[in-house]
Amino acid sequence: VDVTINDKHRQRMIVDSGANTLTLSATAARDMGIKLDDGVPVMSQIADGSTVPATMIKLDSVRVGLSLIHI
Repeated sequence: VDVTINDKHRQRMIVDSGANTLTLSATAARDMGIKLDDGVPVMSQIADGSTVPATMIKLDSVRVGLSLIHI
């Protein structure tokens, strides 16, 4: 589905409709203009149950298809 972040950066993505967070690779985030330097280091649990280092960023908005969420 098409996902637009902060009303600027559009990317085709697979979306987990039951997830409470949006996870991107560092490369994808940078390609979309998201500044990782502004984030908070965290540990994130991934699908296989293991944890990996990540950076938490607060986004202004996320549009999934026609649905828009302002955060």
